[in-house]
Amino acid sequence: MVSAVPSVLLVEDNPADARLLQEMVASTGEHDLVLRPCRRLADAIEAIEADATDCVLLDLSLPDVTGLDGIDQLRERFPRLPIVILTGLNNDDVALEALQAGAQDFLVKGSIEGDGVKRAVRYAIERKSAEEELARLGRQNELILDSAGEGICGLDSAGIVTFANPAAAKLLSCPRDEVLGARLHDLVHPKGPLSDGHDAVDCPIQIAVLQGSDYQSDEESFSRCDLTKFPVEYSVTPFATEPGQGAVVTFKDITERRRAEQQLQYLADHDILTGLFNRRRFGEELTQQIAVCERLDVTSALLVMDIDNFKFINDALGHHAGDELIRSISGQLKSRIRRTDIVARLGGDEFAILLSGTSAEDAIELANELLEMTRGHRVLARDKPVQVTTSIGIAMLDAANLTAEQLLTEADVAMYEAKGSGRDRTILFTRDTPSPNAQRAGFIWTDRIKSALRDDLFAVYAQPIASLGDEDADRYELLIRMTDDNGDVVAPGAFLPVAERFGLITEIDVWMIRQAISLVEREQRGGRDIVVSVNLSGHSICDPELPDLIEAELERAPIDPSRLVFEITETAAIANMDEARALAIRIRRWGCRFALDDFGAGFGSFYYLKYLPVDYLKIDGEFIRNLDSSEIDQRMVVAMVEIARALGLRTIAEFVESEAVLLKLREFKVDFVQGFHVGRPAPVEEIAPIVI
Repeated sequence: MVSAVPSVLLVEDNPADARLLQEMVASTGEHDLVLRPCRRLADAIEAIEADATDCVLLDLSLPDVTGLDGIDQLRERFPRLPIVILTGLNNDDVALEALQAGAQDFLVKGSIEGDGVKRAVRYAIERKSAEEELARLGRQNELILDSAGEGICGLDSAGIVTFANPAAAKLLSCPRDEVLGARLHDLVHPKGPLSDGHDAVDCPIQIAVLQGSDYQSDEESFSRCDLTKFPVEYSVTPFATEPGQGAVVTFKDITERRRAEQQLQYLADHDILTGLFNRRRFGEELTQQIAVCERLDVTSALLVMDIDNFKFINDALGHHAGDELIRSISGQLKSRIRRTDIVARLGGDEFAILLSGTSAEDAIELANELLEMTRGHRVLARDKPVQVTTSIGIAMLDAANLTAEQLLTEADVAMYEAKGSGRDRTILFTRDTPSPNAQRAGFIWTDRIKSALRDDLFAVYAQPIASLGDEDADRYELLIRMTDDNGDVVAPGAFLPVAERFGLITEIDVWMIRQAISLVEREQRGGRDIVVSVNLSGHSICDPELPDLIEAELERAPIDPSRLVFEITETAAIANMDEARALAIRIRRWGCRFALDDFGAGFGSFYYLKYLPVDYLKIDGEFIRNLDSSEIDQRMVVAMVEIARALGLRTIAEFVESEAVLLKLREFKVDFVQGFHVGRPAPVEEIAPIVI
C-alpha cells in the first residue's frame, strides 16, 4: 500500500546530483515526498528490504551496475515496485528501452524541476498500480476462460481464431495450437469428400463476424477435427457494433441434453412394459392415417384386441406373470404385421393395430390369424393349464369422416360385442346396423357410469397408509367402487377402462376430489387430523378446466390444503409431461401435495424427477412384494430411498403384504407403507385410527 507521504529511494552515485534533486523537491514548499538517498544498487536493495518504499529513482550509471541491468535486478527482486529512470542522456532510444524493460517513467538530469520529480513519482506509482490491476484482471479472466466448460474462441475480422480456451480445443478434438490461426468456419463446417459442410458465404458464424451482428443457434452440428459431428448450442457476439471488428464465439456440446430429450420423447410416446406406441402416440398416428385415407380415397382398418379373462390370470398368477404374458403377445403382434402397420398398447391388456391400405376382408383375415396366434399361449393357473384367448373388434377407416377417438370407440364396441358373443372371436363394426351385443357391451356401461354419477351410486373406500416415523396424522388413499342394481360392490377394473374410453373418467376424478375434500372437512370438524390421497387419470391431467375446478373446491371448503395429496402414475406423467408439470406446480402453489405413483416402473424414473415437482414417491409394488427375499429389489429400494431423501422427498411403499417386508422397509427408512398387511380398503365410513 502506498504511504500517505510517498517514500522514494533515490539511487544516485553522484553526491552533487543527489543533493540537487533533494533541494528541488524541498523548494516546492510542500512536504509531500520523502527522498532517501543511496549510492549503490546493493545499498538500495538493502534499504528497500528494510523500510517501506513506494518508488525508486534509479540512475542508469552506478558503481555496481550500469544500463538496464539495474532495472532488471530491481524488477526481479521487487516486481511490484515502480521505477523512474534518471540519466544525463536525452536520448529517445534509451528512454524507450528503459520503459520496455519495465520502468514507469524517464527523467533527464538538468531538464527537471521539483514539481516534475513529484509528478513523475506520483504518475509512476499510479501507472504501476494500474498495470498490476490490469494484470490481475487479465489473470482472472484467463483463469475464468480456461476453467469454462464452454468452448470460447476469439475471432478477428476475417474469422481467424486468435484465442481459444482449453474447452474449445477439447470439444473440437484438436490441439490448441492447431485451432489458433485457423478460420473457425473451416474447423467446424469443413467441406470435402468426407464431410457435408457448407461454403463460408453461407456460414452464420462468418456472416455475423463480417456484418458485426449477433447470432445465436439453439442447435446445430459442429465437426471435430476427425470429421465426426456433435450437436452444439452456440452464439456469436461482435467486439463492436461496426462490421469487421471481430467477435467471440461460445459453444457447448448438447449431446447429453439431446439424448435426454430423445429419451423423454420416447417415454412420452411408448408403453414402458412392451416398448409399443402408447395410446397418446397411437391416437396421433391414427389421426394422420385418417387424413391419408381421405386424401387418397383408400381404406384402412383399426383393430382393438383384448385378452380374455386377463383379470383371472393376473389374480391367479400375480402381476409379474400378467406382465410377461402382455410382453409375449406384444412381441408376436409386432412379428405378424407389415412394416407399414402400427401396433400399440392402449393400456392394461388392450392392444390396437392400424392396418394401412387394407380392406375389411383382409383385416378380418389377419384378425383371425391373430386369434389363432394367441390360442397357442398356455399359462398354468392354480395347477391347471389355461388357454389364452383374445377378442378383436374392427373399425374401418373409410369415408365416414370420423375422428380417431370415434374410431377407437367403434372398434372397442365391436370388441365388447365379441366378448359378449362368447369371446375368442372377431367382430367388424357396422355403422348402419349396430348390433344389440355392441350396444350392451359398450353403451350400457356408459349409461351405468352416468347414472352412478347422477344418482350418487359410487362409493368411496379408504386404504390406510401407515407412517414408519413419528407422524401423528392418519393417512388414507381413497379408492372408488360402484354399487350395482343388486347392491353388490363393483370393482373399478370393470368400469374405469370404459370410463376412460368413453370420456367419463374426468367426471369420476372430479367426483372423487369433492369426496376427498368433504372427508377432510368432516374429520377436521370432529377434531381428527387426516391426510387423504386421490388419483388423477391421464385424461384429467390434460383437462384445462380441472385446475380451476380444484381451486374453486378448495376455496369453498375451509380445510388445510396440505392434507390433500394428488397422485398420478409414472406412466401418465411420462405421456403428458408438460401438462403434469404445470398441474403439479399449480397444485403445490395452493398448498396441496403431489405424489408420483408406481415410481420405478420406467427406466427413466430418476431422470424425470428433474422435471416434476413432487412431494412423495410411491415405490412401484413390483419392488416391494418380494422385498424380504430379493436382493435386487432391496438394492433398488435403497437407491430410491436415498435419491428421494437427497431431493427432500418422502417415500411410500405399496403392496406391503407381510411382516417380513414391513421389517425390511423399516430398515431401509421408508417413510410410509401401504398394503393388505397394513390394512385392506374399507368403506370410508369405517375408517379408524391406524395402528401397526
